[in-house]
Amino acid sequence: MTWVIIIIIIGIVLFIAVNAKNKKEVERYYNSKGGFKNSFPTFTNHLENVYGMNFENDTGRSFVYSKKVYDTSGNDGTLFVGVKLNMAGEPIMFTKFQSKYKGNISGMDISRLDYNNVQAIDKCIQISVDEVPVDFP
Repeated sequence: MTWVIIIIIIGIVLFIAVNAKNKKEVERYYNSKGGFKNSFPTFTNHLENVYGMNFENDTGRSFVYSKKVYDTSGNDGTLFVGVKLNMAGEPIMFTKFQSKYKGNISGMDISRLDYNNVQAIDKCIQISVDEVPVDFP
């Protein structure tokens, strides 16, 4: 019984180590290509030019844009929209509203988005932002 527990613990440690190594390799790959956001030119162009959002950062596994907005109570805060890789390495669009009055509120994560279709981008941003109490766009 003790050996089974030890083998399970070793398996978990090895899984975590391999997963961390894979994450670093993905980050290096995208950073060598100019960043993760360069993989989504239509999406990032749309965020910048249609929604007036500002680029925040690119980690190689995610990127984020932000914009100052007001919540439904009239308090100011920052809306973040970006794309991150999930555990399976698939891109997921996310939103988050950050305010000193309401704290951090996450919108609905959207997977399987066509990042080259502006109508799909608009629809998915609206679906995700509907989960946070902000007036956007």
